Amino acid sequence: MWKQCPHCREYSFGKFELMLLSYFSTQQCKNCGKLVRNDGLRQFLLFPATMGAAGVGYLIVSVLPEWLVPIGLVMMVGFMLATSIIVPKPVKAEYREINTIAFDPDPGNDKVIVVKGWSEEKLREILEGFQAQRDSEGPDYEIEFHQLRDGDYRLAFPKDIHPSEFAALVNYLQYPIEVGLPDNAISATGRMTLSATFDGIPKRLIGQKAILYIPEKDEDHDVVYVQTESGLSYSYSFQDCSWRQVEGARLSGQVNRLRANL
Repeated sequence: MWKQCPHCREYSFGKFELMLLSYFSTQQCKNCGKLVRNDGLRQFLLFPATMGAAGVGYLIVSVLPEWLVPIGLVMMVGFMLATSIIVPKPVKAEYREINTIAFDPDPGNDKVIVVKGWSEEKLREILEGFQAQRDSEGPDYEIEFHQLRDGDYRLAFPKDIHPSEFAALVNYLQYPIEVGLPDNAISATGRMTLSATFDGIPKRLIGQKAILYIPEKDEDHDVVYVQTESGLSYSYSFQDCSWRQVEGARLSGQVNRLRANL
């Protein structure tokens, strides 16, 4: 588990990459392109672990008959190399060292969210609260919405919106902090084309259209599920901006109904 990329949760580091992983320099994940380094504690433990492996190898060599000593020496080297693979743990590089991909807003973007269950008054309050939390240094955006014939609301983004903010809004519409949850069911479903500016996105997904939604029987409250046009489903965590492929799509009947209005 600890050999996964901390950004995309893929096993993208082979034995050679793990041997070269260092706290003092960064490596790029082959799957998502994000930068990682070796965990500081693991870097500290690497030298004593390697020396310990060498000591064990030396003890083995010292009790072997002379004709088996060459084999024992090979074993000792193998122990030392094994520690340089087992001990390292990829962790995220500090933010200041990550070359953030520039977000170029697209006025012709296809990002849309359909939400069910909120009144217009409550929806405006929720959207105002979400926008108030926006990073002042981040890209500006506008949210336009209109009511559909069945009482649902359709949200569009004429100035575009960062993919991570878009995903966060899908989650926020389900779990807003401004208002208490009503007695009726709430559901929000988004649609977008996945791009490289989405934090930690697996490269193979870039360019695919996808829907974003809260999974059925959600107990985490800090994830959205993403289902791509190729049929793959992923969980995206807001806690550590990581992607994890999941077996079950956990699509509720309400989400399936809202997809028709996207």
